[in-house]
Amino acid sequence: MERIFVRLEMKITKGSSGMPRLSYTGRDDRHFLPTGLHIIKTVNDPWTMCYSRNAKRKYFHNTLSKESTYDLPPDSITPFQ
Repeated sequence: MERIFVRLEMKITKGSSGMPRLSYTGRDDRHFLPTGLHIIKTVNDPWTMCYSRNAKRKYFHNTLSKESTYDLPPDSITPFQ
């Protein structure tokens, strides 16, 4: 997400009546005016995705069984629907 937030800046755009608006500049220099943030859940309950500071990589933790693994458990994947 940091790569997205780095590209956000306040700009005066056409139709903004001279008031600066938050703008996202894409790789091809196109500008988009974001109006919200949509967060999508990618891991099924009871799984959580965590980051190991010691191993410097993500891992998956089952909050019910207290099981942790670096490999993606197939039952942790949330369907897109």
